[in-house]
Amino acid sequence: MNDNDQQKAVSNFVAALAHTLCGKAGRVEEFISKTRIVVTGHRPTFEYLHQFAPRVLNDGIPILWVSLDEQLNGMPTIGLVASIKGNIYIVDACFIWASSRKSKVRLVPSDFDLGSVDKGDSQTA
Repeated sequence: MNDNDQQKAVSNFVAALAHTLCGKAGRVEEFISKTRIVVTGHRPTFEYLHQFAPRVLNDGIPILWVSLDEQLNGMPTIGLVASIKGNIYIVDACFIWASSRKSKVRLVPSDFDLGSVDKGDSQTA
């Protein structure tokens, strides 16, 4: 895969992620303005994600670290750094979950005690 193919694949992935998390197509620019996205081949770790904590606390814009690991056949691993009510949350593994009753999905940390996070950065039970 050449650089142009990789850039196109990342662009398409970000557009699909924005559509999935927002529940509507055509909201890529809005999504990007409210979320920083790191797309890489490296799985998120606490150490990688922790470096973004001061920035997220300062400006409130969450970071999604998305790993497109070839070993997982395109299934992304998602890390999250978010500030919720002045507290910083660093999660190195999130699942994407969708209710059958809603078009919007949530990011659910692998530590289910944290609840879930929607694109509005609010924590829910």
